[in-house]
Amino acid sequence: MMQKTRLSLSLATGLLAAAALTGCGGSGGGSDDSYTPPALQNGPGGTLLGFYAESQDANDPTAEVGGIYVDAPDDEGRIKGRASFRYFDCQASNSNNLTIDGTKLTSYLSGTIEGALDSVSSSNQANEEILLAFDKLSYSRAEDKYTGGYVLDQDNNEARTISDCNGSDQNFVVARKGNITLYPADTVFPSNFQVNVNATGNLISWSGVPNGVRKALVNVIDPGAISNSSANGIVYQTLSNSVLPTALVPNDAVTDDTSYMVMVQLFDENNKPLAFKQVTAKF
Repeated sequence: MMQKTRLSLSLATGLLAAAALTGCGGSGGGSDDSYTPPALQNGPGGTLLGFYAESQDANDPTAEVGGIYVDAPDDEGRIKGRASFRYFDCQASNSNNLTIDGTKLTSYLSGTIEGALDSVSSSNQANEEILLAFDKLSYSRAEDKYTGGYVLDQDNNEARTISDCNGSDQNFVVARKGNITLYPADTVFPSNFQVNVNATGNLISWSGVPNGVRKALVNVIDPGAISNSSANGIVYQTLSNSVLPTALVPNDAVTDDTSYMVMVQLFDENNKPLAFKQVTAKF
């Protein structure tokens, strides 16, 4: 088998060399300037859904995850979206959603995540703003997703405090770096993972849960806001370490008889994604 492989490689190398010589006039003819290299294929556009995960090697004691949506063109051009940094029940349902703005170039996404949090920096009590940047989230056709890193606009983690969060101050950390994963909206894994919405009680539940789940991230998104760069489409986010496969959406977070996208993502203790699905439902 080794000899056959070497012969195959030699033959392929010879064919490539011959083709190159032909393209450059190596066969004795004149040079051909009409050759155009194949165009790079674009990654998928439309509504992309997923998460950011703070890096655990950034000395962040919590290393949280949060929901993201991005509206991207099918070809190249501007992308826009939102990322939720709502981690606690004391925060308003649609708060802490930062603006995503950037560009799609073939199969890469680059841009910024920017906005104000309802907390203050421990190093600068007047600072509510936050800025993160991501460069070249790359699309994998084999895995059908965009992945890549992001960084905070400073070298260190940023400690933050929410005053009077259910009767006491709540401290947390914004990590200096992390990773982003975005899927086409129709992605489902594992294949038996199901998400259900009981409109009567605003109850979201899921089944077909794989082993090893330690964290559940639930987002409720207004689909009409996704294509509007000035609109905040994430109306609710909850992040739970409970193993119970349910989440209750507050009445003031949604409008009765209105359709929303409900996104449920499950993770292990290291923020590795184990399950993903989004459904459209009315509350």
